[in-house]
Amino acid sequence: MALVGLPNELVHRVAEFLPPPDINSLRRTSTRFAALFSVGIVNITCEQKDRDWCIKLVRFYARKGNVAIVRRILHRAAETIQYRKDPTVLEGFVRDERNENPFLTLYEAGIKINARYGPFNEQPIHWAVEQGRLEVLRVLLADPEIDVNCMTSYGYPPLVLAVTNQQEGAVRMLLEDPRVAGIMGGIRKEGAIHLAAAEGNVNIVRMLLNDPRYKNFRGLDDNGGPLLHAVRRGRVEVVKFLLADNRDDLRNFTHQNGLGLLHESAKRGHSKVVKILLEHGRVDVNQKDIWGSTAFGLAFFYRNADVITLLLKDPRVEVRAHDSDIDYRESPNVGESLLHHAARDGDCAVEVTRALLEDDKGRFNINQLDYQGRTPLHLASFNGGVNLMKLLVWKSQVDVNVADCRGQTALHVACKAGNSYAVRILLTHPYIDVDAGRNADGSPLLAQRLSWEVRSALEDYYEMRRRCIDPKNITL
Repeated sequence: MALVGLPNELVHRVAEFLPPPDINSLRRTSTRFAALFSVGIVNITCEQKDRDWCIKLVRFYARKGNVAIVRRILHRAAETIQYRKDPTVLEGFVRDERNENPFLTLYEAGIKINARYGPFNEQPIHWAVEQGRLEVLRVLLADPEIDVNCMTSYGYPPLVLAVTNQQEGAVRMLLEDPRVAGIMGGIRKEGAIHLAAAEGNVNIVRMLLNDPRYKNFRGLDDNGGPLLHAVRRGRVEVVKFLLADNRDDLRNFTHQNGLGLLHESAKRGHSKVVKILLEHGRVDVNQKDIWGSTAFGLAFFYRNADVITLLLKDPRVEVRAHDSDIDYRESPNVGESLLHHAARDGDCAVEVTRALLEDDKGRFNINQLDYQGRTPLHLASFNGGVNLMKLLVWKSQVDVNVADCRGQTALHVACKAGNSYAVRILLTHPYIDVDAGRNADGSPLLAQRLSWEVRSALEDYYEMRRRCIDPKNITL
């Protein structure tokens, strides 16, 4: 290359007539050009007022940690970059860089630390706590002009952001600063300790509880205490930790609608939390909310089989097989038991039905009649849950020949509904009586018009009986 042999002064003069991209290409050709053009490219770029190349230079030298050149570019190209009017220019690489040098370099070069960036009006301190950049946070907290309680547009101060992102080091550093106040965050004005309990970080919860400003970290709304937040999210370790604490204001907080700890865990199906609460002496297992529902009622309403099993095994839990308030959002039918309610759901309630049938105290009768004389098997035969039918027919003491007020057995109901799978399962019962009961008009079962699938199932049954073959061999 001809430029290699030129004196340094001539190289500088030649560079004055080249655009920044060409200068950058020459700078990469040799170490000599790199040293010569480091200052020259800065001067030329600033003089030509090329905004994109000015920003590229700032990024390049910020990554290198060259504070002097970054300060020089920001001073000479302030009007070109316009970072004072539009601080989002430098947002991308300051926020997303994994290395902390770019931010620290810009900070030393004079970038304002209280500038707001992006659509959420976030400041550098928010980025630092979100991403756990402790070195950046340490520098910011050492600055007397920093606002340690500044809010984002969605109402989150740095402490709450550190808690929600589970940055233990950032939380510890913020709590060591006496300027940090107990400011709540979010639309619901939840406290830092509430959010820490909801996130399930025991170490952060412990730090907040041990801080003398603990009561300032409480929420301002009626969403309950931190223990209730941990129960709602199923945070087992936090629940154990808070239950072991002797402070009364941490325990047994209830929501304004009367939902207690056991209500919340049973409704959400957190069986491990339910087990912990049942083992704890201070929890009222039969507490009712403003609708009159207990924890068992909510567990059944939301069909949480594991929770139902735990509650049925506890002798303190009051359970009624005919609970008029069990489905308080619906109009209960007179005489219907919990098994009737479960049978209406078909296969969705198989595990719930199994939990009720396996009750040690035998409080649920599989042959209980409702106001129309129907058993749970009648309802299951109509709804057509195959797995539920197998459970009721094969693994319970069900009477398959009970006729309702219309004289119809479960087999009649399945045939009229066209549920061939239910018909085949019913026909496998050893005590099934095909001739039991009558249609509504008194006619035999086979006298009515049936679908070809149902009629085929009945014909297969009679053929197997004629050949003395076990009906359970019928293909379902």
